[in-house]
Amino acid sequence: MQRIDLTSGLAQIQRAAAQLKEQWGEAKSVWNDEPSRTFQKDFLEPLIPELRLTVTAIQRLAEVLTKAEKECQDDGI
Repeated sequence: MQRIDLTSGLAQIQRAAAQLKEQWGEAKSVWNDEPSRTFQKDFLEPLIPELRLTVTAIQRLAEVLTKAEKECQDDGI
């Protein structure tokens, strides 16, 4: 049975989020007007809780899959 690797995708999501945060910080230093604040409020701020939920869900799914894989191996399946 092929093992499912969720950690690589999770690491990519975490790196992309960190990169977005860093690059937005740089952009804000030169783009600091009402449209930039609206962009941050409407698009970037809603991402934070969604990313946290996604990371938590992926971590939980990885745990469940690891447990299922172990149980299948213990049963000889």
